[in-house]
Amino acid sequence: ESAAVAVFLLKQSPNNTVLFTGFSFGAAMSSIACSFALKAGMDGSRLGAALYVGCASPCVLSDGVLEDGIAWEALRGRRGGEEPTASNESHKTTRKVLFEELYKTQLENIKPPEGNDAAIVQGNSMEHDHFIKVKYAREFEQQVQATSQQDYQVEWLPGGHVFAALARPLLHKKLIVDTCSKIRMIE
Repeated sequence: ESAAVAVFLLKQSPNNTVLFTGFSFGAAMSSIACSFALKAGMDGSRLGAALYVGCASPCVLSDGVLEDGIAWEALRGRRGGEEPTASNESHKTTRKVLFEELYKTQLENIKPPEGNDAAIVQGNSMEHDHFIKVKYAREFEQQVQATSQQDYQVEWLPGGHVFAALARPLLHKKLIVDTCSKIRMIE
């Protein structure tokens, strides 16, 4: 939906620019929206994304600290909204099936066409995050770079997800302002 809004705004005027931004999984969704806008053929020089402490996929929801928040029993044996077929399915199998489903929305699966102008994309990641583990943040870094078609500029900050949330009024705003200024420098 947000990619459609970006396409609409960019088509309205050659002077419009669009910046996607989000925190945590919102950053993941922002990167996906930016990639879809590029895939739709939009001018990447008028697009940007300020990705604050993001990840490449919803897989982080089922790994680490957040894993305990999932009602695994309710997911056992379910496939595609159908009634459970195997309520005695192991946790390992249920987790694997969930990962496979969540992987379908992995950022790397959305590749814009070659030759598009690159979008300006910058981000922050946290060095000690237990919600979005460093491995997921690094994966995000690689996939954003591949889908935005330019060097993804990421700044690693001390602290974890709680610090990121508390410092967000300052750090996220700075990231947005810095990214917007880089889009304007290209114009």
